[in-house]
Amino acid sequence: MNDKQEKLLRIYCAQILVKYGFEFSPHDPVVPALYTIHCELNSNKTGNEQVAKSIGEAMKKINPTVYNFSERGEAWKFKFAESLRWLFIGLSVVLVVVVSLIWWSQYNDIRRATLIIAASKGANETFIRSAKRDSQGYVYLEFSRAKGNVVDFWTDYEEVKKDTIRVYVGKAE
Repeated sequence: MNDKQEKLLRIYCAQILVKYGFEFSPHDPVVPALYTIHCELNSNKTGNEQVAKSIGEAMKKINPTVYNFSERGEAWKFKFAESLRWLFIGLSVVLVVVVSLIWWSQYNDIRRATLIIAASKGANETFIRSAKRDSQGYVYLEFSRAKGNVVDFWTDYEEVKKDTIRVYVGKAE
């Protein structure tokens, strides 16, 4: 930049500063620096306006739904519908939890029954070998009555002898 251009720049800067209420001499060495700051602030202002404009456009695209209730009873119906929605969601969650618990308990019962059957394989075979049929075709098991202070309760049984009872299992076909 030559001297003439620098002088013109200083005069222009001084006029701009006088316009905003700052009085500097055109020969003051601070004037070009202030002009540079002024230009930077203008460019920042322009950039900020562009950012604000793009944010505003984005906000228009994702504008939240605004509910305008213009007739009597609309707000109550809206609240009722929202309550039903949350009730449906809550009941769905509860239903999923209940079904999961039922499935889990059945799975554990099946697993436990399998373990019991596996552990009592010999007892099952003993019961099957000792099952007998009466003259009417009923299958039964006979047990000896416990000696000592043991009390056992059976529902479908018959006392055959003093120390033997017959527990009916079912009818063979």
